[in-house]
Amino acid sequence: MQRPYRMILIAEARYLSHAQPAALHEELRRRGIAVEVFNPESSSQGSVYSEAAVWMDGAAACVARGRSHAVLAALGEAERRGVPVLNPPRSIRRVVDKAAMGRELAGAGVPIPPTWAGDAADLVASVPTSEYPVIAKPAFGDNCRGVQVCEGPAKLAALASGDEALTGIRRGETILVQPYLPTDGFDLKLYGAGARAWAIRKPSPMAKTAFGARPRALALSPALSSLAKRCGEIFDLDLWGVDCIETPAGPLVIEVNEYPNYTGVGGASGAIADLLLARARATRPVGASQRRSPVLSRMASGVTR
Repeated sequence: MQRPYRMILIAEARYLSHAQPAALHEELRRRGIAVEVFNPESSSQGSVYSEAAVWMDGAAACVARGRSHAVLAALGEAERRGVPVLNPPRSIRRVVDKAAMGRELAGAGVPIPPTWAGDAADLVASVPTSEYPVIAKPAFGDNCRGVQVCEGPAKLAALASGDEALTGIRRGETILVQPYLPTDGFDLKLYGAGARAWAIRKPSPMAKTAFGARPRALALSPALSSLAKRCGEIFDLDLWGVDCIETPAGPLVIEVNEYPNYTGVGGASGAIADLLLARARATRPVGASQRRSPVLSRMASGVTR
């Protein structure tokens, strides 16, 4: 007799209270599917591999929220053992470096803004004054860390100070600079999960005019659907989000992120659960027992419900 599916959610501690993967956790539980949460960063150093035989035992599939070394190592070990994963670790690595991501997008013909990458001090001489104001951000940043609006070269030069407490940018860190394109206070966000895609107008974190406004779902035009799915295909992502700026010539892609919160998307958790189950059904669960890892047992209660 086929055993019940057991799903693993791999997550960094900072994401345990976020909309995702908490909502997916609840959706799977609602369907009567056993689901456990593993935070590899809570384990002792080197234990990701030594505990893998236990916490993957009987796993039907796993999905990860995070991009830390420990999360990627755990995902890689799951994949090595034949457990289906969303997203593959190699795909996550391709979107962690925003400079490399931009090169891939441009090389694939995806419209992106003019972009400069390098040390802040060097970029002062590289970025034409006609492009100001500009947005500067760390090439390896996420969750808006270090995003700065620079009205002129002096502000950009100040980012080279290395005062992380003040700027959110570390000394010598590679940063990206793009023109600060005017908007009505809203950004276009595209989301994808497998073959499904959604479009949302979301208040821009850089615009005060939209403060307090709520995300609003948009009709997904064929052009937006094609753009969303193309970005997912380029990086071989199962779950992804695309940050865009709307311009008179059409949307420009700012960046692509793996497994976002799907803010404003109704039914996102159901779509992710469907995709996870489809992968599980296509691959027999590994292992012979239903043992629970002590780490899994401790972390399962940390998910916000």
